Amino acid sequence: MTRPSLRHRTVAFVATTLFTSTTLLVASCAERSSVMPDGGVAGSAGSADAPGEEPAGGAGGGGGRDEQPVVFSFVPYWRADTSALDYEKLTHLAYFWVYPNPDGSVFAGDVDLNALRTMREGMHRAGGKALISVGKAEALAATMPDAELRAKFVGEMLSFVEEHQLDGVDVDWERFDLDFPNPRDVDGYGAFFAELCEALHRTRRICTADIYSSGYSGVLVPDEVLARADLLNAMLYDYHGSWSKVAAHHASMTDAVDGLRYWTVTRRVPASKLTFGIPMYGRAFGGAVAPGEPFEDAGSRDGGVWTYAEIDAAIRSGELESTSEADGTYATSRRGKGEVVFFDGPSDVERKWDYAVENGLAGIMFWEVTMDATGDASLLRGVGPSGED
Repeated sequence: MTRPSLRHRTVAFVATTLFTSTTLLVASCAERSSVMPDGGVAGSAGSADAPGEEPAGGAGGGGGRDEQPVVFSFVPYWRADTSALDYEKLTHLAYFWVYPNPDGSVFAGDVDLNALRTMREGMHRAGGKALISVGKAEALAATMPDAELRAKFVGEMLSFVEEHQLDGVDVDWERFDLDFPNPRDVDGYGAFFAELCEALHRTRRICTADIYSSGYSGVLVPDEVLARADLLNAMLYDYHGSWSKVAAHHASMTDAVDGLRYWTVTRRVPASKLTFGIPMYGRAFGGAVAPGEPFEDAGSRDGGVWTYAEIDAAIRSGELESTSEADGTYATSRRGKGEVVFFDGPSDVERKWDYAVENGLAGIMFWEVTMDATGDASLLRGVGPSGED
């Protein structure tokens, strides 16, 4: 997701963790053998499922369609047009967001119930899973350390998913106002996620979590979350942006693979639980026209963010000229002071999809599907259940 700068100080941390791709593959395979029958990580707290039962999507993976890699994405409430989405290309789709009120009740005032229903019906027709995403970390941090408020929120979340016939809950707990881990936050997150997963698994639903791009902020994710989640969406983007010193790709293959190593090697997460997070947006640098150049500002778009649909249209019109490199793609405008936009194009998505499959990951995740181009230009083309890979 498009995020502020705290997570992006991860690059210095990541650079200290130098392993080869072979190391990742070997470590991931070894870790997959340590997955407990209930989907937990050996040496950590296990899932609270009853013996012999699996959550709705199957143990560990939560797959929306049997034996196929996960293609997970989101619909945010501020772009909640779900009428024309290509549901056949997705296995999991989460509506973003709900969050706790100060009294522990569920705030769902941002949810367009018609859009949520359309999303659920579309995913179910396609054989996939429809989820609701819990967010707003400041609201979670203010309430979830309290056992009574936590119990109330978990109970109301279960009622919400049952009422709206959803298949599970995704949790996006991201703090950007902390320079160092807050033990109360971490403990509250772990207790909340454990209780939420226990409640969901009792009803054969799944729980998923969105985790940071690497270790600097990854220490904020407690072991309980890694152990109990059916899927962990690694947000392998926003490594660079307006907070950086020079223009650079915000989701390069190098940075993304290093981010995965933190989770599979340092935190010993089974690769089979992880999705490879891919942005459906680009980040721009005004006053620069190539990687490594100093820049003046975030360019011509608000916050420096271009949707992939906007980038594709600008390339087709000639406004931007694209260049593909081994580590990522960028597009340049030489009008005025110049601007360079870094993004993942079709070849980058194909490369990341192949990496996920070849290295035993659960699949891929996109933030977020309403930013995609349509038709033959779609980034979903060529990956997923009905893809042309």
